[in-house]
Amino acid sequence: MKAIKARMTTAQVAANGRAALTLIGIGLIIVVAASSFSYLVFAAAALMPTIGAAIMERRGQRQMAISVGALTLATVIPLVIGAIATGSQRNLLGSSTAWTFVGLAAAAGFAIYFLMPVANVWIDDMRSQARLRALRERQQQLEKDWGPEVAGRPTAAG
Repeated sequence: MKAIKARMTTAQVAANGRAALTLIGIGLIIVVAASSFSYLVFAAAALMPTIGAAIMERRGQRQMAISVGALTLATVIPLVIGAIATGSQRNLLGSSTAWTFVGLAAAAGFAIYFLMPVANVWIDDMRSQARLRALRERQQQLEKDWGPEVAGRPTAAG
């Protein structure tokens, strides 16, 4: 009897990861909904920028949704869990402080998405300019040491 290798393909691993994430999400929704329906509505409304970013992007390229969603979730989860942990019925839907935090988190996610490519190009440009400057200095030093023939220029006598 042959031994069957139990190897998972990348698609299977991704599907299992999505299934696990879905179960965790459903569990969190149940816990939040059991505490207060208004907390669930707040979390759903706060995640609207993430949903919008996911809709705008092409499938397989979800960098905007990830950057906006990660920061928004990192803001919403502590707000909701803090409200649940205190035991009091805190009005997150009407709290300007909570909405300010959520708005700033979403804005920071969009800023990361739009500014990181610009910063990357700027840094690469600075590096290439420094490299070009160093090469030109080296070229001048070689010309000084060996003469203009090194640069491919004819000499005055030749």
